[in-house]
Amino acid sequence: MAQYPVKLARMDTHILSFDVGTSGVKASLLDSSLAVIAESSESYSYYSAHPGWAQMDPYVFIDAIAGSIRQLKDERKTQLLGVQKMVFCTQWKGLIAVNEDGHVLYDAMLWLDKRAEEQADRLNAAMGREVLSSADCISKIVWLRDNHRDIYSDTYKFLEINAFLKWFATGVMVIDETGHYAKSFSKETQATLDSVLKIAGIPESKIPGIVRSDEHVGTLTHRAAAAWGLESGIEVFGGLTDIAAIALGSSAAGISDSHLYFGSSGWLGTVVDGKDASTCPRVAPFIGNTVIRLDGLEAVGLARAWVLDLLFAEEHMGEEERDAWLEASLEGIDGSRSQLLSIPLIFKEHPPMPSDVFAVFWGMRASDTKADLYHAVLEGVCFLMRIKLERLEEETGRSQECISVCGGGTQSKAWMQMLADSTGLTIRVVSQPLYAGAIGSVAHILGLSVIPNEHAVPHSTVYLPLENKTQRFNEKYLTFKRIYTMVIEPRERHC
Repeated sequence: MAQYPVKLARMDTHILSFDVGTSGVKASLLDSSLAVIAESSESYSYYSAHPGWAQMDPYVFIDAIAGSIRQLKDERKTQLLGVQKMVFCTQWKGLIAVNEDGHVLYDAMLWLDKRAEEQADRLNAAMGREVLSSADCISKIVWLRDNHRDIYSDTYKFLEINAFLKWFATGVMVIDETGHYAKSFSKETQATLDSVLKIAGIPESKIPGIVRSDEHVGTLTHRAAAAWGLESGIEVFGGLTDIAAIALGSSAAGISDSHLYFGSSGWLGTVVDGKDASTCPRVAPFIGNTVIRLDGLEAVGLARAWVLDLLFAEEHMGEEERDAWLEASLEGIDGSRSQLLSIPLIFKEHPPMPSDVFAVFWGMRASDTKADLYHAVLEGVCFLMRIKLERLEEETGRSQECISVCGGGTQSKAWMQMLADSTGLTIRVVSQPLYAGAIGSVAHILGLSVIPNEHAVPHSTVYLPLENKTQRFNEKYLTFKRIYTMVIEPRERHC
């Protein structure tokens, strides 16, 4: 992981970090040792007017931040009065059209939104190669122009979610380097973006400026302070996407430039030089001239939630009781000895994986229980991640013996041991895995490349692969890959 200059931070500094995701906001209050003093969360949900659409009123984010701050006040009012800095860590590729006064003209189209497929295909055809997906903001801007010409014409700037929150907080319309859809500090990336923008016909005037993620953008205005119940004058920084913040937070383990994320979605992320971006399946902007080679899955936690809803919705037990029972059930199942396989590609995937993929259960027997099916889905996620790790080694020469993991999925010890056994890797769950994004974003604005106070953050948890299980999983994995190859082949080849 690239090292950044270490600045001396005042030990009485308190920082608010807001993780703004698809299903809610998590507010974290940290001190300058990167210890999480308190946290709170507010949930919300997007709506889908048509299949493949995912949108929401951007002011829901504003209200959720206010609610999370109210919760923190109940617990940590004194520390909140001493907050000096604020940073947003937000979901990637959300588009918000605003007029010159910052008034929202159309609901936020979230990263999950796939309505712009035709526009992405058209732009890629004009480029002669696959550059954009339907999730990309440029595709969504062209969709808005194609379908709502009046809104497009009235748009002053096309913001993304972090930029919208910074504008509300400070009155400044800029996008940070990790979230900008049209500008980059990397010459190689900017050259590609310039070509796409020219073909798309999007004028420069509608695109906000770019700032560095650790750059001081402005201070909290009186209006924003009143809305959120904070003191005005708090410093607001450029901020990061969740992908970039998690990469920074995961680097605290000091293992390698690669990490696995087990959240609602999931990915294998690896920091590479920007000049190598064209050789990567997908990339997310990172710091300066670097990018994150991203090999992701639409569903990790979502796959788990799907199988829970499918099989256990009618169980007469609370969520905590159910999870404890399932964890005990997982520990009692040896998947390496079972013929049951699952390829849980239950959501439409983004490139480079084909979008017309199938979910599969294979080798099912009458003796298999609901717990066995649940185990198979989680095991399938592990095998999919193993495929991504192998692809990383083939394309870059980077092999892994130990890799850091973060996200909500790390709360299952049985799942993490399964990951170790099925990949043969040492799995190191980073310190405070639910706060990797908050820790990464705060460390960055403070100029800290590693956690400075080993007593502030618990040591990471390590899962070692069990050799006898790994050997059996290796044989099972060969079967998995054969089925996976059939699944991702174009549909017409199997007709």
